[in-house]
Amino acid sequence: MMRRYLIAFVLSATASAGVQSAPPERNVYGSEVGAVYGALRSVKEMSDTCTDVFPEMKEKQFDALLRWRNEYSDFIEEIEDRFLQLMFLDAEQEESRYRAAVAELEEGLEKRRTDQRRKLVANQYEKLKAECENFPELLQSKQVNMELRFSEQVRRIREAVPIK
Repeated sequence: MMRRYLIAFVLSATASAGVQSAPPERNVYGSEVGAVYGALRSVKEMSDTCTDVFPEMKEKQFDALLRWRNEYSDFIEEIEDRFLQLMFLDAEQEESRYRAAVAELEEGLEKRRTDQRRKLVANQYEKLKAECENFPELLQSKQVNMELRFSEQVRRIREAVPIK
């Protein structure tokens, strides 16, 4: 449940970054890149939430996130690059518009994360604590292999714009 909340607010923020203003053929590609990017980003968001709310878990969360990022680093970098390229194209390749779009995205993500964290702590503290305690183990499972989890989207993404 927690992961779905985090994925949902990250995906809504990625949509507001300008991907939806792309031409129709790029819009489908952008939506799929945004969905995968949002799922990847939600992993870090969950780790950050756990660390912020439960500081005693910081080291365990950090180590687990680092191992996860290292294991999937090539895929994470590919999707992050694709997402940032889309933002740059949507900014009509103007550096200042691109920087503004990235700043707006980060600001939106931070606001959503703060609002969501406040709601979770207020309404589901014990559930959140249990999720956070189990999160490092989850990061070792195949459930968070986003390349497999989103295999159809990844296939279409790579077919649409092959990796150079």
